[in-house]
Amino acid sequence: MKLKIDYFNKFLYLLPFLYLITLSSCRTLDFSENNVLSFSEFDSQYSPSSQDHSFIGKFKLYIQEKGYSGSFKWYPKGDGHEMILLSAFNQIISKVVINDDVIFEHLNHENQEINKIFDKTTIQELKRILYSEYNLEPLTIKTKCCDILIKEYFKLKENTFYTPKKITIRQDQFQLTLILNS
Repeated sequence: MKLKIDYFNKFLYLLPFLYLITLSSCRTLDFSENNVLSFSEFDSQYSPSSQDHSFIGKFKLYIQEKGYSGSFKWYPKGDGHEMILLSAFNQIISKVVINDDVIFEHLNHENQEINKIFDKTTIQELKRILYSEYNLEPLTIKTKCCDILIKEYFKLKENTFYTPKKITIRQDQFQLTLILNS
């Protein structure tokens, strides 16, 4: 009987210690929200980077109940850039040329829902977001059409700054996630 009481007393002595450990571990968790900026604030706070590199990756898109996935390519071409979305079967869904103006060269008529989410302003804002210098803080950018979340980054070999690895563009009607390869 004495042995059970000794264990109980030792447990009572450990209880405040366990309580302090629990409180200190909860204190170190980060429940803070992303840094939220308007697009104009983002434009003034984050420096543009060189626009001579390409981005290749995957995309996931949900429009209401329907889901799409495939490849994403963004690369310099001539005096501008070109963005291509390819289906899982490597068929062009959307091809956009971005110069001073945004020109939609190829729009797949079978996937009109996808083509509706890309307007000229969204494409120009995405270009500015892709070609900017970042630190490693999560970031939310509020634009006229949608919210753009950046939570993960990678460093290109030739750069000293970070580039978004995962970009999520959210609106009431759709959610597009771009996962870029390093």
